[in-house]
Amino acid sequence: MAIRKDRLQERAAHFDPDEIEGIHFVTPEEGRALFDREAKRLFGISGEEFLRRWDRGEYGPIPDTPEGRKLGRMDTLISFVRRIEA
Repeated sequence: MAIRKDRLQERAAHFDPDEIEGIHFVTPEEGRALFDREAKRLFGISGEEFLRRWDRGEYGPIPDTPEGRKLGRMDTLISFVRRIEA
């Protein structure tokens, strides 16, 4: 499991994430690297290019297909590179 440490601290200032064994809290830099790696692995493009296409609406609704599951994976990772209000 991974979550950005700064986001967790916003939600529970008294919580020390370093006390949870087996969970790695990614830094913003690690989150961006993960997003970029997955975009390259799944689509053969950079994370920046994926976001440009995503923002232009090129991917449309996410279908329940193998290709759609790749898009769903990337959709879940967008929060590692962009601030998304809950």
